[in-house]
Amino acid sequence: GAFGNNPLIGEYVGPRIGGGASAMGIRQDSYLRNLDNTLSCPDVLWGEVHQDSQHVSGALWRARQTIATTAADRAKFDATFYAMLVSLSPAADFAEVAAAMTAHVQTAFGATGGTAMADLFTTRAVVNCSKVVDLTARPSRPYYGIGGTSQTALSASSLIPGPHQMLIRAPAGAKSVTLTASVGGSAGLGGFGGAAPTLKLLAKEGEFIKFTKVGNQLQSNATSSVDVAVAGSNATATAPLDSPCGQAADVYFTVANTGANGVTLQNLAVTFQAGCTMTDAGVPDAGHPSEVTNTPVADGNLGTPFKTCGCSASGAMSGLLAVVLLGGLRRRRPTGR
Repeated sequence: GAFGNNPLIGEYVGPRIGGGASAMGIRQDSYLRNLDNTLSCPDVLWGEVHQDSQHVSGALWRARQTIATTAADRAKFDATFYAMLVSLSPAADFAEVAAAMTAHVQTAFGATGGTAMADLFTTRAVVNCSKVVDLTARPSRPYYGIGGTSQTALSASSLIPGPHQMLIRAPAGAKSVTLTASVGGSAGLGGFGGAAPTLKLLAKEGEFIKFTKVGNQLQSNATSSVDVAVAGSNATATAPLDSPCGQAADVYFTVANTGANGVTLQNLAVTFQAGCTMTDAGVPDAGHPSEVTNTPVADGNLGTPFKTCGCSASGAMSGLLAVVLLGGLRRRRPTGR
């Protein structure tokens, strides 16, 4: 991008990829990626290396346009970027890149430049990314890539979690969460060599799922762990939960791979079953005019609230007050009359 002073990457190869253009994770544009973007973590995380770093590239490109405003300054910014690269360890993560680049920009452009660079990294959540994607309003992900145990120092069958955890806010509590997805291989993740992938759906209510390394295994504190059934290219799993009836629940979940080879999931979608049939006021049924009917709540929808008792709130309160007041008057009546 800096060499051509053009944020559109892969303009030549993009239209010429041919059959590969339909591969999961590849943009269907005249370019492969655009550095002039507004992407941020965790939404940018798909589990595909080129996709997952675009918020970093976007912050760097924006800095090149705003901190470096002249041709000479941009040349200095590019030199600063190279200096940052050679200062990194091979295992540097996003936060270390941000810290190193901020320090180098401050050296080259002063405190104002360093502050501007740090602010851009913070805005994109290059640092302090929660890695939790809220699917409550948008319950799907286009691509979810998970590495395999052969790509790590972990032993076979260890849990390898996906690139981020997902969250569903269930207003009526949740008895289960169901995942569906299409399964595919990925050259970048090693595919799965024709063997059916071995995946687990992990879920936990109320808090982020934590992974702990024990020996050469990764273990989790998920309260629910079920195998993902894979039939052809279709994957599905339902993880049971036990949210209290009618109590809102934050459900965190992720898909973990226990196989040697990487797996990609496309069009991952999630639904949940409400915690229970909510009992609200409703309207009295014909056979029992003094009783309240139970109104089932659709998944993810609390429905329309109703008055209590099958009568108006004002009427019920007026009658109750009348009884209390009359009782009080009788008690206050003088004994000699």
